[in-house]
Amino acid sequence: MKEIWTVQAMRGIAASMVVLHHAIRAFAINIEPGTSAFVLAESANWNVLIIGVDVFFVISGFIMVHTTPGQSGGRAARWFLLRRVIRIYPLYWMALLIPIAGAATVMWKTGRADPDVLDAGRVIAAAVLAPSLGSNGHIQPILGVSWTLSYEMVFYLVFALALALGRSVPFMAGAIVALVLVARATSPATALGMFLAQPVYLEFIFGMLLGTAFKMNRLPRLSPWIGVLAFVCAIPMAARWPEVNPWRFLWLGVPAAVVMWAAISNSDRPALRAANPFGAASYATYLFHMPVISWLVVRPFVYLKLETVHPLMVDAGIALSVMLSVLVGYMLHRHLEKPLQDSLSQRLRSSAPRAASAGIEANGTQREGR
Repeated sequence: MKEIWTVQAMRGIAASMVVLHHAIRAFAINIEPGTSAFVLAESANWNVLIIGVDVFFVISGFIMVHTTPGQSGGRAARWFLLRRVIRIYPLYWMALLIPIAGAATVMWKTGRADPDVLDAGRVIAAAVLAPSLGSNGHIQPILGVSWTLSYEMVFYLVFALALALGRSVPFMAGAIVALVLVARATSPATALGMFLAQPVYLEFIFGMLLGTAFKMNRLPRLSPWIGVLAFVCAIPMAARWPEVNPWRFLWLGVPAAVVMWAAISNSDRPALRAANPFGAASYATYLFHMPVISWLVVRPFVYLKLETVHPLMVDAGIALSVMLSVLVGYMLHRHLEKPLQDSLSQRLRSSAPRAASAGIEANGTQREGR
């Protein structure tokens, strides 16, 4: 399976956008208005950086179609899910241990247990990426960024069902739409019902449509400047509407799909190849960037009162947060995630039937999902 290097590059860019958004938020809590020289912390226009998540969803939809040509049946569905499990869960569990260990340490020192972290039911739900309600009555994952992975798992289950039944993209798209409509129509007051009622995961359909068109050689070439224009058009919408919004799949999902369309159709251009190594590390970057920002940058800055030294220090702290997060993500990918993935994939290949093993080899050429 030929790797589309622009997809890998866009992963790196999308992860960096999410990191930058969270870095700005982290510093905005600790500074006075006007402290940031370039208004990074105060400007609502920077909310557009959350589009990085929407880009991830579109990429997942595209890659699932791109890496499973001609596969169908129960065996294909089982091996597909196994590949996704070993791709998503091991590194996620390591990241999940961080907030759990932190809450356990606080309980050991103070005797106060955080019910949002140390509740047994929530820990079990978090371990399997099932949504759960926090003490505030809202969906609140223990590892904040993992809400996107929960939507990814919903998509993978739908995709596996389609493989098992030998159905195509229209079936998968219809199943996803049906999930949204049923959840919104019934309005159940459960974590799963509230979770499925948010239509953001319709963005996977955009990626599947791009993947289908690309596979059939019917994806028209789109100028990269159209992708830039789509991103610019998303800026005022992101500044106006909240992050959790039923129409996010349109006002951020559509621009994200256009950005990916432009990236995919310009894979013969080398402009973004430098982002490829960081694209491969994007999952590790995404999972671990919050503790990097908090512990390695924000806390030292606040302790040393560096944010009050000069207005430029806030922006330097935000830039340092991004650089350290990307660097730590790259190192974790190279020395932890990749060796672990290679080992687990090798074990899976050795136990797989010949046909399934061939599919695993083919899918290994283009990194799946995140």
